[in-house]
Amino acid sequence: MARVLIVEDEVMLRSSLARGLARLEGVEVVDAGTVVEALALIDARPPDLVLSDIDLPERTGIELLGELASRGLRTPVIFMSAYLQAYGALIPRHADIEVLEKPIALAEIRERVLAKLKPSDEPEPFSVVDFLQLAAMGRRSVEIQVVGEGLSGTITIHEGNAWDARVGDRVGLAAFDALAWAPRARIHCRTIAELPAERSLHDPLEGLLMRSAQRLDEETRDGRRVQRLSSAPPAPAIAPLEETPEDDGFDALLDEGIEAVVTRDWETAWRALSAAEVLQPEHPLVKTNLARLRELGYAPAAEEE
Repeated sequence: MARVLIVEDEVMLRSSLARGLARLEGVEVVDAGTVVEALALIDARPPDLVLSDIDLPERTGIELLGELASRGLRTPVIFMSAYLQAYGALIPRHADIEVLEKPIALAEIRERVLAKLKPSDEPEPFSVVDFLQLAAMGRRSVEIQVVGEGLSGTITIHEGNAWDARVGDRVGLAAFDALAWAPRARIHCRTIAELPAERSLHDPLEGLLMRSAQRLDEETRDGRRVQRLSSAPPAPAIAPLEETPEDDGFDALLDEGIEAVVTRDWETAWRALSAAEVLQPEHPLVKTNLARLRELGYAPAAEEE
């Protein structure tokens, strides 16, 4: 399941975005209100995509780019901002970085998210072997997470030495062979403080890579397909979740209200959410958004009186 991290300090907008994106099939959403909170989530589990505001408290969203790079993560980022003239020049031009100007329709955000999560035909600029050799040269302790065609696993390097490899039910050399040469793999590299309980790799890294390359060459010449370690069918492609049938119109009103919140059409948001409240007075998202609109002074004058 693809993991999307939303970084937005405005609570109502953040919850609306989270709800809208969570309805996409195959997408898991986590959210944060600051860069510090976002980094805690990134360190716990790297996301597949970051959707971030730029103008955040204490630190700007642009600083996430440096933080991701320092962790060895090549994570696509979509920035949203109403202040592109102020920040545009600070954002590097890169295929993995996209900038959208607020207000943005929720439907467009969904489309951009799905496009970024689609498997890319562009190869990873660094291979698994590149990451392994860099870790060895720098004598670093890292966990290299590899997601490739039909496999997902990790190789652990401790102070530049091969330590452990795991993919599915394979451990050690068999797992290392599959992961090290995985074609078109998505790679995340993170620094680790603790090692796995067991060590499954004991030879020097360069020796492991040479013998692994020889085995790969022999298997390829024999006509046997390598690296396909699982007989399970591939995960379903990410696609929009079909809308649930509408009974009393509540879902349509809630969607209209959330869409209006995202695009900052406060009058429409109030009208749709108020109508939804009549149908389901205790729905938490309706109550929260209406309360927030009242606090911001967007309730109609008659309502405030």
